[in-house]
Amino acid sequence: MDIETSKLRDIDTEEAARIAFLIARDGQAATVDWVRRGVKIYRSAVLNHAHFASSREYRRRFICSYLSFKRWLSRQEQATKLTTECDGGRTP
Repeated sequence: MDIETSKLRDIDTEEAARIAFLIARDGQAATVDWVRRGVKIYRSAVLNHAHFASSREYRRRFICSYLSFKRWLSRQEQATKLTTECDGGRTP
């Protein structure tokens, strides 16, 4: 494993730990809302050239966190879809 891959996994682990903490503290629905807001905030920050997140030293970390959040949201949406299908179309 190269250094860059290791760094990406570290960021994924850090974000997963934050999400797990939020689920335990605030519940699933509040965490989904928080992650969705984070995705929007991180994306806007990276695209705003006046924001430090767009700078060379921070950009990669913000993008990796953004992608980690997107992956987590995708898994949650997939799990919700499967649960709904298994329950005969009833929403959870």
